[in-house]
Amino acid sequence: MLRYGIPEYRLPPKVLKREIEAILNLGIDLQVSTCIGRDLSWLQLVDSYDMVFLAVGAQKSAPLNIPGEDLQGVRGALEFLRDVRSGTVSCSGERVAVIGGGNSAIDAARTALRLGASDVRILYRRLREDMPAQKEEIEAALSEGIGIEFLVTPTALTGSGGHVGKIVCQRLQLGPYDTSGRRKPIPSGIGSIELDVDRVLAAVGQKAEMPFRGRNHGIQVTDRGWIPVAEGTLSQTTHPKVFTGGDVSTGPDTVARAIAAGFRAADEIDRTIRDRNQEPPYTAPAKDIVDIPKELPDETGEIPQVRMYQRPLKLRRRNFQEVEQGYTVQQAASECGRCLRCDIQADTEAEADYIARQASGQ
Repeated sequence: MLRYGIPEYRLPPKVLKREIEAILNLGIDLQVSTCIGRDLSWLQLVDSYDMVFLAVGAQKSAPLNIPGEDLQGVRGALEFLRDVRSGTVSCSGERVAVIGGGNSAIDAARTALRLGASDVRILYRRLREDMPAQKEEIEAALSEGIGIEFLVTPTALTGSGGHVGKIVCQRLQLGPYDTSGRRKPIPSGIGSIELDVDRVLAAVGQKAEMPFRGRNHGIQVTDRGWIPVAEGTLSQTTHPKVFTGGDVSTGPDTVARAIAAGFRAADEIDRTIRDRNQEPPYTAPAKDIVDIPKELPDETGEIPQVRMYQRPLKLRRRNFQEVEQGYTVQQAASECGRCLRCDIQADTEAEADYIARQASGQ
């Protein structure tokens, strides 16, 4: 997903390669080009190992479920991003509509623009403040010239010669709040709109593709298609040998949370094996002791967060060079100066009072 689901302008391949090599250099055996369920059955896999960590993610786009979805030029956003990284797609001169309001929708829109699309619009059924995409990503898309149509939802796709040519959208308004804590979009009653399009990318949700077919072989799967962890555990499924984490367990989420799930599962798998073998628990090495001076320095005054330098618009809209350029040494030092001084431990009541007053701004 890191390689094929996140565009290069956000995650350069050389950075990802370095991260993967660091993991493999620990002595991990990587077996590629192996599809569980085709090259090796799920039962063979489970029987061959003491424990299995199931982290297949949610790498399929959910369907739109509207007429015309089978026309050429209609594609899931994740599949589109995968095609782009494989070098099999171009959007030169095309009018592109992206349906959805999450990070995948933003990624697909900004990618289509970089592939030469003449017009890119995101269609979202709520308002901007309701979009689940990161605020910075939304602002970047708008600054690059991508339009966003709010309070609309597609109802049909039409075309000629088997290729999509128009998207019909119903206008919406916000009604009562739903279970997500947001107001539910409902028909506004003021008609619909039609947009001319050459390509439609759907980013309305994601699904997991399980490595087992038909039967779940003792693994619980929810009605929504996710694998929950067993009660009282952090990552174990209802199968005693199978653990899980990441998007296949939680639904679509961030990369950071998926990686954190891997750490939790590794700890739990290790404890489970040690308990079964009646071995002592793992003891982490002692932390390095860093001598931090106790003098109370002059506190940095209140300053806004340093905005990270980004490649100028004219130099990034039509290529995949990394957009965010990181902090300079001086900017990083400035950001560190905004710290609440959690590195200082108060030895006296007077010092504790001073730190408390500094933290509260008094």
